[in-house]
Amino acid sequence: MAIDLDHSSKALIKLSEFLLDNHDLINVCMVDFITKDIFGDVISRQDVADELSGMTDDQIIQMPERCSRIKEVKFEI
Repeated sequence: MAIDLDHSSKALIKLSEFLLDNHDLINVCMVDFITKDIFGDVISRQDVADELSGMTDDQIIQMPERCSRIKEVKFEI
């Protein structure tokens, strides 16, 4: 039981760190993307460009399908 609690604690810590790091992006509504210029002020265009340029054509093609199948997020600890 202690192992499960330790794993859960680590997962919660990692989740809270993720939420803190991405608060500005997570705490928006769809209207904010336009009125607060979320793409220009919060999301780094260079980071997105770097991530996309590092992907293969097949990975980019599969993005919409993969996103539609996301059901659960697993944290690697």
